[in-house]
Amino acid sequence: MEKKKKSTGLIILIIILILIIGGLTTYILADKGIIKIPGVDIGEKKKKKKPEKEVGKDLNIDNAAIKELYSFVHKMDYIGIIDEKVYNNTKFTIDDMDNNYKLSLAANLFDFSFEGNYAIVKEDNVKNSFERVFGPGTYSHFEKLDFGCPVFEYDSNLKAYKGLQECGGTTSFANYYALISAKKYSDRIELIEDVLFYEGGIIYKDYNKTQELRTLAEEEQANTVDSSIYDRIFLPYLSSNADKLQQYKYTFNLADDGFYYYNKVERIQE
Repeated sequence: MEKKKKSTGLIILIIILILIIGGLTTYILADKGIIKIPGVDIGEKKKKKKPEKEVGKDLNIDNAAIKELYSFVHKMDYIGIIDEKVYNNTKFTIDDMDNNYKLSLAANLFDFSFEGNYAIVKEDNVKNSFERVFGPGTYSHFEKLDFGCPVFEYDSNLKAYKGLQECGGTTSFANYYALISAKKYSDRIELIEDVLFYEGGIIYKDYNKTQELRTLAEEEQANTVDSSIYDRIFLPYLSSNADKLQQYKYTFNLADDGFYYYNKVERIQE
């Protein structure tokens, strides 16, 4: 009888140990998320998901609004300010941009009038142009607009800037570029271009002319003064050699007023 009691007690102990071990095993597995128990919450660990990277929506580069944004960072270049600042740096942000650079870009939108040998632009137009590129409240009064040549002096009677139309000096060094993509994100638009550099019949990969890509034939060089050279030679080269050329990304941030303003440019392909 006593042996029977001991045997029964041992069986009960074994069963209890099995239940304890089984319970602990189930808890550990559930706690680690390996198994789930329906209707039971035992403090399951929640894994923090990394926020998904926004993919962005492709935009048509022929869209008028995209072309307008792109024109803000190109077109007028009095003394090489734009080219040197952009293409001789891997990254160039709004904090790096001096007033000469900003004014050179804003000048794309200036509405000039002419009086004798002088070109005149009203300060209101300078302000509106400046803030259209860089955003509301970014303009402050300048006593002169110094592009190197010409220099526009402020005339308080006219409330305008006035400078001589004629300026000397030319250069054979040039860069040519083409917009190849545009993407819209929740807080910005990004435009990507490829670019080549040209001087003396040679196409270069970089601004400092350290890598030659192609030498134009004599008959091509003879027509480099022709205004159609971009369409005839450089645009086809840009289009078919994007993988060989440097690429730059221009970022325009979305502001509270619903417009996009120029914020930075960075080299994304060497």
